[in-house]
Amino acid sequence: MKAYVSHMDNQSDPNDIRVAVDKNKSLLKKIQLVIPGFSGYREKEDVRVADELLRSQIGIVLNRAINSLTNARQNAINFNKFGALAFLGNAISTVETLQGDIVHGQQGYSGIAPAIKVTTTTLDRLYEYDYAFVSKCKEIVDMCSGLENISTMQDGDILTNLNRITETVNDARSTWTQRMETVEGIKE
Repeated sequence: MKAYVSHMDNQSDPNDIRVAVDKNKSLLKKIQLVIPGFSGYREKEDVRVADELLRSQIGIVLNRAINSLTNARQNAINFNKFGALAFLGNAISTVETLQGDIVHGQQGYSGIAPAIKVTTTTLDRLYEYDYAFVSKCKEIVDMCSGLENISTMQDGDILTNLNRITETVNDARSTWTQRMETVEGIKE
């Protein structure tokens, strides 16, 4: 993945979760990397930590989208746009469900003899899925924040934007599912 999620708004900062994990290695972890039998465990544990960082950051990003939709819903009430309320509620629920699936979904545990073999090639493929997924989540946030100024929008435009948000959430979910299937497909 090319961009660390917390810097998604700043595309010029190409921080990488892998770099963040590498920088946070203690001396003990560095020693474990050179001890036979522990090096594979340590590398897989670092992959797990990177995955946890990604999930946490995506949860924060999607929370911004939920807040924007909640603000849009309140603005719809304030400006008598009652026809959009049910659709806004559905959009909030859809984004919340995606957020919950990502943040609280099953994670692997590397263990000393893990069932999953992660090669550099496989890891790079996972990062490609992660980058596509993160990009979709940023797109969701941008679309949701555009709805906060709902008072100036026509009802048809509101519904069109909400449909686009739902489609993008579905695309993000599909990308996440492909990523998880890739992980499951690399079991020994």
